[in-house]
Amino acid sequence: MDVTTLQELEQLCEAEGIQAKRASGTRTDIIAYSAPARNPAYAGGESLILKVMTPNGQHIATWHEIRMPDGSIAHSHPKDYTRRDCSRMRAR
Repeated sequence: MDVTTLQELEQLCEAEGIQAKRASGTRTDIIAYSAPARNPAYAGGESLILKVMTPNGQHIATWHEIRMPDGSIAHSHPKDYTRRDCSRMRAR
């Protein structure tokens, strides 16, 4: 698995439109892990590790989000992504 900076991974995911596809429902999320947020800045929030899935059930990315009790997303970033050539990359 290739290792890159978070900034490079975010740029790739932006270029691929992953967030827009998640928002439109063409990519779905499966909660892989959930725990109370530990950072006091996100008190009351829930820290989630999400598997981002294609319509045919392929896991193409892993995302970290902190969701607040009102449903808002206080923090969100990719952890890894599978490129179209099936190679994977992750942030350091």
